[in-house]
Amino acid sequence: MTPSRIKSIRAIYKLTQESFASLLDISYNTYRNWEIGHRNPSTSGVALLVLAEQKPDVFKKKAARNQKKINN
Repeated sequence: MTPSRIKSIRAIYKLTQESFASLLDISYNTYRNWEIGHRNPSTSGVALLVLAEQKPDVFKKKAARNQKKINN
């Protein structure tokens, strides 16, 4: 998984690195290192990114639920 592909997946969601990392339930530093190419995602990290790429509706529903909790 290349850094440019990782960035393009985040672009689907129109989120900052920090917000996207939170959506994926990973640390911001881990995500940032993937996106800038300092580290490669593990097998489970790649699976998570592929899921986020192929099934954005799942994560968008999660984001909506999280936003609702914040607003209440």
